[in-house]
Amino acid sequence: MRKLGPGATAATREEAVACEMVLLAVPWDTVPKTLASLPAWKNQILLDGVNPFHGKAGSFLPANVGNLSTSQFVAGLAPGARVVKSV
Repeated sequence: MRKLGPGATAATREEAVACEMVLLAVPWDTVPKTLASLPAWKNQILLDGVNPFHGKAGSFLPANVGNLSTSQFVAGLAPGARVVKSV
């Protein structure tokens, strides 16, 4: 089992949305499901650490989000959050 670094805490989705700052770090294809059906965001910071690619190693395809940036797409799925792209 891997350990989290100092000050890092794992939480459920519902617990995370109540935190002051949340790091979103999931595979791109699971972003909509991860952010669906959560309680309303109340101006918390949502760090978007997601790489916007579909597929697996050797066959990655960029995400198609139309004329949006991928962080704008994420923000649309998390109304009330202040989305910041992290790399």
